[in-house]
Amino acid sequence: MWKNLLNKGKCLVGLHQGEWTFPRDHDCTTVRVCTQCGVENQKIEHTWSGWDYVAELRCDQQRSCSRCQGTEPRVVHLWQDPVWRFPDRCDRMQMCSRCNAEKDAPAKHTWAEWEYLSPNNCTQAQRCERCGSMSNQQRTEHLWGEWQHSEVHGGAVRVCRRCGELTLPEQPQVTPSSTNASANHVNTARPPATVAQSNTLSPERAEKFKQLRSMLDQHSEMQNTMSKIFHTIHENAETTLTEIASKAAGSGSDACSQQPEQDTRLIGHWRFTDMTSGGGFSQTTDYHRMLKFDGTFSEWNHSCSSFGEQRSQPEAGRWRSASQNLYLQYDGSGEVVLEYYLENSSLFFPSATHQRLWERVR
Repeated sequence: MWKNLLNKGKCLVGLHQGEWTFPRDHDCTTVRVCTQCGVENQKIEHTWSGWDYVAELRCDQQRSCSRCQGTEPRVVHLWQDPVWRFPDRCDRMQMCSRCNAEKDAPAKHTWAEWEYLSPNNCTQAQRCERCGSMSNQQRTEHLWGEWQHSEVHGGAVRVCRRCGELTLPEQPQVTPSSTNASANHVNTARPPATVAQSNTLSPERAEKFKQLRSMLDQHSEMQNTMSKIFHTIHENAETTLTEIASKAAGSGSDACSQQPEQDTRLIGHWRFTDMTSGGGFSQTTDYHRMLKFDGTFSEWNHSCSSFGEQRSQPEAGRWRSASQNLYLQYDGSGEVVLEYYLENSSLFFPSATHQRLWERVR
């Protein structure tokens, strides 16, 4: 009795019983009559041959059923490697080796050396040797002058010969490895501030220093923030590593298999702000980086200056993280690896020469 009730229950949910058969020759319609409830079901089940090209120099393929002689077509091209369409452009195409069909391929630039974007600006980009367009990836490369003594700043300063930016010597940072060093250690990398101002600073430079004081204060505040983050990371590094090792030892191989492929704390919208000024010119550039949950990312920048606003075309790719390194794989380009430290809403890249401290937008 229970077996009959179970079989009827299967039929109610569509789990019928019985063998599928071909009732007619040269027909691919199969029929099954349920042995429990008598319901008849039908389905088409072809017996396909392999795919074959229908003609030379064509990419049309066809296969046929051995029972009903029915056919099914498809088109399969044999695409060659991408080539450029024109000598002075970066548009590319692919051609089929069988039928000579064409399709568009992703553009590929041939980047030359870095060059400055304007005479009074230290922002550099790469120009394509083929089409002449500029890359969206930019960097800042100053032409620093000699270190000179400044009474205004109470020490050595130097000025960029292109944009007029002023910088002070970097203060020695205290790290856990240097706590046992002698208190009388001398930082030999600091330039001597012994040259008299009257022999080195002209009235024109003095006026330029005055104009750049506001920007200097902003840069000083940024350096202080970076230093605080760096100290906090080093103070907590040993404790954090000890906790991680303890958890890994306690959980064994299961803990390793459950580790995420991405540091989910990095997911979000990050921004780096760069400010330059000098020679009557000032510019503020916001660099944006969006790290998405699905492992993709996009980047763009927005600049505001005395000449107006400019927004770059976005760049995209895929990202991942491992061992405190952020891996950015740009579409159609190489991979960039950045060591990072994350503290609350601040993201710090200590080995980067530019764009080191980012803040979370959301």
